[in-house]
Amino acid sequence: MSTRRTLKVARVIKEVVSRVLMFELGDPRMGFVTVTEVDVSADMHNATVRMSVMGDEKKAELCLRAVDHARSLLQRELASALTTKTVPRLSFQLDDSVKKSVEISRLIQHAVSEDRARQEETGRLGDPQGDPEEQAE
Repeated sequence: MSTRRTLKVARVIKEVVSRVLMFELGDPRMGFVTVTEVDVSADMHNATVRMSVMGDEKKAELCLRAVDHARSLLQRELASALTTKTVPRLSFQLDDSVKKSVEISRLIQHAVSEDRARQEETGRLGDPQGDPEEQAE
């Protein structure tokens, strides 16, 4: 269960990591990266940063290695931003939830298009006779 304190620390970590990745890290392996979520352990000794990377798996892995290589810089920046006694140790993971949601949206759109095409073929587009709910009434 997250406390208000861990949620606040997670928000600061997300802001600091996002800022450093966007404006201060000049690694050519970095692509378009978005920090999607930060989970901080209850004892605040560890934090997992989940990131979404535009591109294929190879590009995502390269980007993850670049971020992992910049861990000490990120830790320093985080230490100056936090007023806590300890600074959580950062670990990084790829988050594919954005890619999954885009794929689901694409599949839904494809299904809707197929359904409309099928209705147009049978001439039922806009015809109340074609709606099973209205036929049951």
